[in-house]
Amino acid sequence: MKLKCEVQVSNRHLPTLNIRKHGRPAFTFVSLGRKPGHYKDGKIYLLLCTAQNRNGTHYLLTNNVEQIFSKFICEGKATIRLSSPADDISFSKADPNHLSILIKMVKLASEGKPFPENVLSSLTPASAKQIEKPSSSLHITSPSQYPMSFPKSLLELTVNNCLLKRVSPMITALTNLSVLDLSNNMLPHLPESFSQLVVLHTLNLSHNKLTVLPPVLYKSDIRKSLMYLDLKHNEIQCLPRDMTQFLKLHSLNLGKNQIKHLPESTSFIKSLQNLFLPDNLLEYLPATLLSKFFDTMDFSNNKFVISQAATDRSAIFPFPTLVELAARTIISHSVSYTSEDLDVHSVCYLNQAHFCICGQPCFESKVCRFIQGKLQCRTNYGNDYIPFNAYLCSKKCLQRFDKI
Repeated sequence: MKLKCEVQVSNRHLPTLNIRKHGRPAFTFVSLGRKPGHYKDGKIYLLLCTAQNRNGTHYLLTNNVEQIFSKFICEGKATIRLSSPADDISFSKADPNHLSILIKMVKLASEGKPFPENVLSSLTPASAKQIEKPSSSLHITSPSQYPMSFPKSLLELTVNNCLLKRVSPMITALTNLSVLDLSNNMLPHLPESFSQLVVLHTLNLSHNKLTVLPPVLYKSDIRKSLMYLDLKHNEIQCLPRDMTQFLKLHSLNLGKNQIKHLPESTSFIKSLQNLFLPDNLLEYLPATLLSKFFDTMDFSNNKFVISQAATDRSAIFPFPTLVELAARTIISHSVSYTSEDLDVHSVCYLNQAHFCICGQPCFESKVCRFIQGKLQCRTNYGNDYIPFNAYLCSKKCLQRFDKI
């Protein structure tokens, strides 16, 4: 049994002797087996080899383990508490599956139970290659630097100026990636296999050929981890209402695209604090933005204009039909639907939903208002007052809107 991870060994008696020794975790090659020449005594040892000590340190496990802490084993963390010496061996940044197997074997060894011989390793000094810390970051800036394969240990990957027209399966197989920069390429879309990057929190897709916000980003588990998304300098023309599926998105950059309208649901992304849409084709903003506070927003160099002709001055709300009431319920409760569940007309009807400033969807039973308003945040726009378009679902919302 072998494992590569970071290990920290701390002695529990040092604090009682008023000795403070804070050792740092070191990249370690971990082996589980019997000492050479001691195969008959049946004792199992743990061998820890580091760059400073390639011969390693042996720790007896048989009848020598006080306690095992494995609550965070799914995060690649665990601790083995030994009786003699009084050391705590803490593992971190380990592969959760491999660490789980190691902990199970340690438990068997500590209890003196029958042990599967095929998992035992020879406890010999580690080679230079075995204790070499795996790469966690890789930067590629030209096609000539593009490798035949990528290290599985990568946490950060940058691939710029490589004329990529598709994302290689080798990249989407790097499931430990937390930062990915694919800017300055020619990507028209993202593959479904992109959904494998479930711990990705920073993604840069600027300066590509994207025409839509890739659905895989907000329809897969990536939506649960993604925090920073850069899509500037693409060819995106519209944004989906389903952007609200992002759970942790903090910053969204959509500058230098061809976006004409911003969905009312944008303000319902609860975690969103920074929104950048300079150099687009925006004529107005949804009034739902007025009900949310952002840290920073940039709407410079757009084509803002107030269309008084489109403003509905009526305060008469037609009573919603049964169709609209059903549609409002579906949208409000985020009921998923496809063309297999509903007919084409119903799907089209649901896709035409607008959102009131109260957050509720509305269809025919609504009134429209255009006003000039001021955002409550740091903005980059020559005029502090920006045109807003509001869809209002009831008289109560209309009265509230008139007070803004």
